[in-house]
Amino acid sequence: MADQPRAQLIEPEEHLGEKVTEGGPGAVNSETLQRAEQVIADMADSYAITARNSLETLALAYAALSAKGSDNAAELIAVFEIAHEIKGQAGTFKFDLMTVVANQLCQFIDGLGGSSNRKAIEVVGLHVDALQMILAQNLKGDGGKAGQALIRGLRQVVEKRS
Repeated sequence: MADQPRAQLIEPEEHLGEKVTEGGPGAVNSETLQRAEQVIADMADSYAITARNSLETLALAYAALSAKGSDNAAELIAVFEIAHEIKGQAGTFKFDLMTVVANQLCQFIDGLGGSSNRKAIEVVGLHVDALQMILAQNLKGDGGKAGQALIRGLRQVVEKRS
């Protein structure tokens, strides 16, 4: 795993308008753009509830994985899919650290090749715990020094257990 490239955090544009073009074929007008940005802003208020629900589902999937032991490909896929969903949504609502941790979890599971042992299941559990902690502490952005220490620690665990 030491040969894998380090994750790179790409800062998204603050406004949807910086991502789309106005005028021309397939473009949006400013009114549509303003409505879309307002929808995203309105959803940001409820994201904590959505994220909490996703993390509860992730915890249940992890519990099933942990209880299964061997022959656990279906349980790994379930954890992967929930983590992938979290990865895709969190950054939109300024939880970039959750995106990084969920991405790292997805990469770890992908590298397992469809089966895991006890050590790998422990690594998955640490990522689940980290995601729950990030939301509980409302760590937005990269989480500052605490967030960077968390990422370093998770990477070290992944390298040690791989």
